[in-house]
Amino acid sequence: MKTTLPNMDKFERAVFEKRDSFSTLIDFSINLMGAKQAGLLYGTNHSNELFISPDQWDRGVIHRFKGRGITGVYLKLFGKAIIRFKGLSPVALYKQETPGIIVNNDGIIAYLLRNYRDFYDNGVKIVIVREISGGIRDGDFLNLPVLSYDGKGFNSLFDLKVNSAITTQFIVKNFIGAYVPDYGALMVDTVDPLLLQWESGEFIHDLELKCRLDCLIQAIEIASLACLRHVNGQRAVEALWRKEKALRTLAVELKKKQADIERQKNYLMAVGAVTEAMVNMEPVRIDDGVYAFVDMVGSTRIRDFYSARDFFFMTNQFREIAANLTACFACRLDNFIGDAVCLQSASVFDSEQLDYTPTIHERAVLMTLLLASFFRELDLLVQGLHPMDPHQRVQKLLRQKKRCLEFRSGVEAGPATIGPIGSMKRRMVTAIGVAVDRAARLEASGLPNKIHLSPTVMRLLNEATISPSTKLVYSIMGGFSPELDRMYEREKTLLETAGSIGFMDLYRAGFPPSQPIVTERSHVQYKEFSSERTYILDWNKRSLSQNICLGI
Repeated sequence: MKTTLPNMDKFERAVFEKRDSFSTLIDFSINLMGAKQAGLLYGTNHSNELFISPDQWDRGVIHRFKGRGITGVYLKLFGKAIIRFKGLSPVALYKQETPGIIVNNDGIIAYLLRNYRDFYDNGVKIVIVREISGGIRDGDFLNLPVLSYDGKGFNSLFDLKVNSAITTQFIVKNFIGAYVPDYGALMVDTVDPLLLQWESGEFIHDLELKCRLDCLIQAIEIASLACLRHVNGQRAVEALWRKEKALRTLAVELKKKQADIERQKNYLMAVGAVTEAMVNMEPVRIDDGVYAFVDMVGSTRIRDFYSARDFFFMTNQFREIAANLTACFACRLDNFIGDAVCLQSASVFDSEQLDYTPTIHERAVLMTLLLASFFRELDLLVQGLHPMDPHQRVQKLLRQKKRCLEFRSGVEAGPATIGPIGSMKRRMVTAIGVAVDRAARLEASGLPNKIHLSPTVMRLLNEATISPSTKLVYSIMGGFSPELDRMYEREKTLLETAGSIGFMDLYRAGFPPSQPIVTERSHVQYKEFSSERTYILDWNKRSLSQNICLGI
């Protein structure tokens, strides 16, 4: 058994340079698999023309036949004539079982030409018969174990039969068959027996066989393009159009998948995933980050009233809400800590697609909108109105035990050190510093279902404006639902005419005129944390939108 694999670049040059692409493919296949002989069949119909559309095929006709040594020369000269004389070609894909009833014909070749036409969807596929001897005879056919290979792994095929007349005529010991796109099939028989050695339900030389089959698939894909130069007129146009149409469809699908992957990537980054560069980054000090903590109120008492399954269901619902909103508002979910969540907005975690760096004012606005939206969606969940819980399971669980599901939150802005932390086997990227600690203390000393702000964050929100330059917040306003558009019609008009609007002016617009939205607190203390002044920010319950809740 050869241990070296062929040079595929060399084959590609040869198949396009030589006039006879078919002979080049057959020679390559024989040498690659250490085979005795190989042949090509083309799919056609009563016209016997090459390169007709595969959906018109009803038979396979032997086209080329080659082998090694003197026998190979004999096959090349007389093989096609012998096969036709013996009635072995053409191979019918279908047969008439009873008058008016057409069924699939037996045989590997017929199966290949019928079933593997989905090349443009699933690629080239290969069938393998490890050993001809020992099969159970069924008329003119043998029942033998058959495997398929799709470039990934081997799978068993059932109820397939091998034409014993062909195997007897050419003294076939084993064979490999492959679909050739838009053309027909390649049959390679009596390959190197060491390649197909079988033991305990698997190939002994599995890796070597897969490498060679992958080379064969690549060669078939190259040759199927090169052989189009043998096509003229309408057939050429149709063949090229089939390939072009498949490529266009594939291009559209790839664009959709790319968009899906990008959305998934952004979501994963928002909920704590990190890139290789982040894991290996040097820790850095960030002065303009905004940090928040959200924690369940009285979780220990609540946990005593519910089974582990029900309690985890409820907490996972809130985690899912937090994760989704974090992605919506271009922030990052640093970590789930029991029933608490740490949220961040810092330049280290900004999306690669962002063409500017948000200011600390815009980060404070985004974090505030995230938290306001979180409490709004939590309220919907408790009321049984959230689409994420269509069976109102959370509402029913709370009513059964007469419990409340409440959360506190705290927000701080300022310096922190961000970098990888953990062991060599498991690392995460997190923020450590005064601003992070104060956010945790603000949450702990906050009020249920309220947003607890430091004086720094309150100042940032009062100074913040929304304009086209605050691209992230501005784009969020463009995604308002019709209900929100009506609620904030005056403010959106002002934004369009004046070019900017104060964030707190916009935020207040969603509340009744008489309702205070900011409450000042004094002498707040929690453990070693103390502050002469903090602020409690309310959130808007009037929003009629159950899609992305913008919190305002």
